Amino acid sequence: MASRVQRGGPRTLPRQDEPGQIPRRILKNAKEATDVQPLIDAFALLTEENYTLEMVEIVLHHINPERMIHPEAPPIAPWAPGSNLPRVEREYLSQLRQQEAWGRTALFCGAEALFIIQARCPARLREETTQKIAPHLDDILAWFKYFQSSTFPLQDPESNVFLGDPSKPCEAIWQWYDSELSGLVFVPQLSRSIETVVKFTISSWLATDPRIGHGPFNIRCWAYNRMPGPGECPILELIMCLLKIEEYQRKIFESLIGTRGLLNRVIKAAIARCEFVLNVDKVVVEKELEMCRFKGRPAVDGMLTYLLRTLETVQRLCEHPVVSEKVFRSDFFELLTRATYRWLSQSDARGESKERLRAFEIARLSQTVVLSHKISSGSHWKATSRALKSLMQGAYLDVVVAALQSPLPEGRKLGNEMLQLLQVQCDAQPSSSEAVYSKLRERCGNNLIEPGFRSTQEMHAYWSLLAYDSESAGTYERGDTSSICDNLSCPGDRRTFTKSRECSRCHTVLYCSPACQQEDWNVLHRQECSRARAHMLEDMQQDKPHYGLSMRLFQAELVTRRARIILGVARIAQASVFKKLTAPTVPLVMELAPAVNPDCKFRSVDEYLRFRQINATSSHTKSPSPPLHRHFDSRIETMLRTFDMAEVRAGIRVVEDKCQFGDKTVHVLAKVRMSAPGEPFQLLHCVSRLQKAFTL
Repeated sequence: MASRVQRGGPRTLPRQDEPGQIPRRILKNAKEATDVQPLIDAFALLTEENYTLEMVEIVLHHINPERMIHPEAPPIAPWAPGSNLPRVEREYLSQLRQQEAWGRTALFCGAEALFIIQARCPARLREETTQKIAPHLDDILAWFKYFQSSTFPLQDPESNVFLGDPSKPCEAIWQWYDSELSGLVFVPQLSRSIETVVKFTISSWLATDPRIGHGPFNIRCWAYNRMPGPGECPILELIMCLLKIEEYQRKIFESLIGTRGLLNRVIKAAIARCEFVLNVDKVVVEKELEMCRFKGRPAVDGMLTYLLRTLETVQRLCEHPVVSEKVFRSDFFELLTRATYRWLSQSDARGESKERLRAFEIARLSQTVVLSHKISSGSHWKATSRALKSLMQGAYLDVVVAALQSPLPEGRKLGNEMLQLLQVQCDAQPSSSEAVYSKLRERCGNNLIEPGFRSTQEMHAYWSLLAYDSESAGTYERGDTSSICDNLSCPGDRRTFTKSRECSRCHTVLYCSPACQQEDWNVLHRQECSRARAHMLEDMQQDKPHYGLSMRLFQAELVTRRARIILGVARIAQASVFKKLTAPTVPLVMELAPAVNPDCKFRSVDEYLRFRQINATSSHTKSPSPPLHRHFDSRIETMLRTFDMAEVRAGIRVVEDKCQFGDKTVHVLAKVRMSAPGEPFQLLHCVSRLQKAFTL
């Protein structure tokens, strides 16, 4: 019997699925899906072992911009009940259904699927995967702009995802860029989409959530974001991530500075976040927590974490001088501290220790941000003073007091650090000191040295020093030092005839008359002037705060007032110190203690010169780069060598104390005339010696 010949060639058997791989039919259904469920089924099976580039192809298919539909509503036509809809209206409804279905698939692929691919992609395929995805970042972001601008219903009832919420794509893009920053792969192709990513990131920062009265995208996103905790915001994380990459940082700042009005809108968005946290009801936050995977977490945790991340983002943005100038002149820090204290006061002092520490960290970081710019930039001097006033007008001091009362050692440590930074602020500028003084008066009344709560000895010392310094500096008037003359031989009778004048070259010394100026030039200032001018120009070129004449006079007056306070304390507390101060047997230099107490040090002139290593000869050497603190050494030595018992019997004393200016520690040496108890001392002469030793 003849065998039957098979026609049409050999039969092709269907391709069998390999063990462990995603079945072919599931992949086919995912690619041809008109709804999101087949995609969910396919990506739920994806692991590092069965990962293939075909999954990337599925994503790229669904994010193709050609799938964006823009239905146009037909003109309204009369329609009788029971009759069929006109054809154009049926087509319009069909387009709306297709628009919603394809929008869901694009949302899933552009956010959730991209996140899964990033997590499951093996190292051997990561570079190839990124090379495929990078050219299509523009398509992904185009879809989310489409969601924000289109008219179809944006709420996905099945997944409770708001399609207009930019936090989902921000989360996916942040994860992708963050993996590159971690060193897993270097992808030059990502640089092709810099402009698009930056524009989308900024628009996400500016976006508002209509579900919560157009506040920031935050609490309503907890239900569907993958962030590790409440308050963690993908939008903020993406901005901070991009600001770590030089090309993106440059593009972000170019956009903010180069686009008219954009920088103001960005700052207002930061302020709006603080206002939202300040005003949102705790019950609303707790309800959102109950509806998501953070059930049981305290609302304080989410709100304070969100404030901290917002502050960290603003800190990154303030790396550009134009941005920081605008931020410091805004109300951001005032609202930030008010919102922080509002949620701190709603926390349990015993049961929510971690959250309370976060509030203290916010206050500490906010002051550090301002002061770090204050000590590093001369052009920011006035703007940072405005920001420090804003902190005090807010609830900053209330947070500091809460930290000082904390049962946790870490909290009390942060409180002491913040007190010291406030004292540095009082050293640096009268206008800032006035804000601190007003706040202390508001809290403590006339008795500033009593904080109104139980405190340790160390804490009380810091508080007392801040109280005395804020009072001394906050009540300072520019005319308080108008009678000083830097001619150490000034007879004191010339200033009534001639207006005071300062050196026009170095702007560091002041005289009461041309005669005094000429005398001092011949004796001392001829050797000082060129070096003082060189340091002034160096500070200007490097945009550093310059220690000028007005600051020297202010700090000298501050030290003079401290000396009067020490005398008042010593009179009551320690008679031996009071006697040494009021009736010394030899000329002494009184070094004020680091905290307000009568335990001061007294040194003879020779001991002091040796202790401070003051050598007049070294200040005249012609080295190209003399130490910053040396060019007034000869003036210090001359002032001390001419200090004799005749001046002591006339009630004249020499006192020294430390102040801060910028990144420098300043040793201020002042010659003062003592007066009757309760009366102010008179400042006669002062010299300052700077050392670059202060760090935050």
